[in-house]
Amino acid sequence: GSLLLFEANVCAADCGGKSGECNLASSSVCNCFGVGVTKTATCNSCDGGYFFQETNSITRSGMCVACGTGRVGLFTATRNGEADSCQTCPSGYFQSNAYATVCTPARKGFYQDQSGKPFELPCIPGTYNDQEAQKNCTNCGVNNYTFNTEQTSCKRCGDGEKSDPGSAKCIK
Repeated sequence: GSLLLFEANVCAADCGGKSGECNLASSSVCNCFGVGVTKTATCNSCDGGYFFQETNSITRSGMCVACGTGRVGLFTATRNGEADSCQTCPSGYFQSNAYATVCTPARKGFYQDQSGKPFELPCIPGTYNDQEAQKNCTNCGVNNYTFNTEQTSCKRCGDGEKSDPGSAKCIK
């Protein structure tokens, strides 16, 4: 079929370093415009972070579309659609770019408890996180506390002070 011809570089033409839309109705011409097509400018595949979306079923032409925030796109040398090219970032990770190839781990002092999110969340007072890519923060232990957000460790209460687990302060 046409897809196999496309994959065999039927629509391979120099796009002058630009991105493009491929038109399979022509055996040697690549109409170049759009975003996300491989930098080799052959209009034969979408960059990582993008998927192929057919815009004309008769000419089998289409364009590369960004996978979107909270997701990443795997580079493929074919016209794979969204389901085959894009993956949702798992919990503990996020991605704020609409056209990324890897998920970003939540930093120390942060977490992300849901998949497919474009941001990380700060640990709240009374909690901490000393590792990357975590799904939640850990409560400070007995007689320990944090009164700020984004903490990577807890502080011990002073002499004569105490606190319950998950406390933001110590009491006398």
